[in-house]
Amino acid sequence: MIEIKRSGLTRRVEVLALPESRLPAKLVANYYKDHTTIEEINAYKARTARAAAYRLPGAGRPTKKDRRDMDDFLSAIDDFFE
Repeated sequence: MIEIKRSGLTRRVEVLALPESRLPAKLVANYYKDHTTIEEINAYKARTARAAAYRLPGAGRPTKKDRRDMDDFLSAIDDFFE
């Protein structure tokens, strides 16, 4: 059993067997079983969706002006809740 912690999600994977040589990615699933619960995966997807909600997918990097506007907005929110 292996636990992989990455980007706020902990995956639990059981290694069933080790292949003799390298495999295509499609066949790797035959050698492990994922024990990560659906609730954990859904919670992770919800967190990442909220983090990306302020910008449209594919909109590219924010410009310097966009970044300053976001910083001003976020600091105003912080000041409001203090």
